[in-house]
Amino acid sequence: MLKYFAREEGRVSVGNILGLVVILFLFFGALWDPIISGVEKSRADDATETFLVITGAGATAANVTLGYDLYQAKTAKVSSIVSTNGTDTPVAHAYYEDDKHLEIAGLHAGIARNITVVYKAETENTAWRLIGPWLAVGIVCFVLWLLYDSFIKNKNGR
Repeated sequence: MLKYFAREEGRVSVGNILGLVVILFLFFGALWDPIISGVEKSRADDATETFLVITGAGATAANVTLGYDLYQAKTAKVSSIVSTNGTDTPVAHAYYEDDKHLEIAGLHAGIARNITVVYKAETENTAWRLIGPWLAVGIVCFVLWLLYDSFIKNKNGR
């Protein structure tokens, strides 16, 4: 399909430029989110854990130790935190990758409660842990190679 846009005379036409713009828009605009979502689905698993958390007097935050690595070590990958104490408003405040500690803020001081954390965990599949970080880079390189092959290499009629 991409070779359709290439001209054998070696000149770049308006069609070449428009074709390139459309392809880049589709890849980096319309198709980027599904690609990243697909990579995340292959590299991350859903995890749910419940912890007994007791805050001391004056403490409104607590650490829990997750059983798995938090995907990309980002607190945004924690989808929900629910407390059995209805007056708590728990939020993921920080994540410490070295020891898998998730700091939860928004707790009331001096209370015991159960906290359920739902999050995206880094997959335990060794192959995906090795391939996963490079998957998006590989897709981008493949698309750039296609563009090079169709628009630059073939403009000389090769």
